[in-house]
Amino acid sequence: MKNIFVLFFLLFSCSENKDFIYEKNKLTIHYTDIKDSSKVRMLYSYWKKNKLLTNKKQHIRLLNNSDTSYYLQLILSEKIHDVNYKEIKFRYDLQADLNKNIFSNSNLEIKITDNSFKDLELIN
Repeated sequence: MKNIFVLFFLLFSCSENKDFIYEKNKLTIHYTDIKDSSKVRMLYSYWKKNKLLTNKKQHIRLLNNSDTSYYLQLILSEKIHDVNYKEIKFRYDLQADLNKNIFSNSNLEIKITDNSFKDLELIN
């Protein structure tokens, strides 16, 4: 009986995370639709070109909301603090630039999440 419970737990845990993963250098991009693999590679190139890669491991997630709508989930690296104008402006600028350069035929919204990709804040 114990073995069946363990097996059920493992199957349930594995089935919850259906993300595909693209990993290069210290950036891991989780994504939910295999059709988005080219966008994921462009996203990595954008991160590298714009010097957004750091010495710390980063996890971001591209969530395909519909054929014309995406969410880019960014994990807040530190505890919630007072967000200053520069941080807000950076996120809006990043969102606008990604919409212009990668997601021109769709709409991308950046969401701030915790380390399990649960929303903390939505930028409209």
